[in-house]
Amino acid sequence: MIELAITSSERTAWTVTLILGVVVLAVVIALLTILLRLVREIDRGVAGVWESAKRVAANTATTWQLNQTAAVLEEIKKEALLHDEFLASKQ
Repeated sequence: MIELAITSSERTAWTVTLILGVVVLAVVIALLTILLRLVREIDRGVAGVWESAKRVAANTATTWQLNQTAAVLEEIKKEALLHDEFLASKQ
């Protein structure tokens, strides 16, 4: 095995660098783990909102017909008043 001639200060610098590298790697792993958990939590929340939005869309899909309903109700009211007048005149 070939032994490199390095001074003790160089050895110390390499040791400090390697230790800092391990610490940085540990911090990166911790931050990525936190990020992954947050992304999963957001994904669950988005899925819940999506399900709610689909139910709202299903419940409001026919609201455009409300304008037609008002017109038809007006016609039914007029017809009911005609029947009421006819029945009142027969008594």
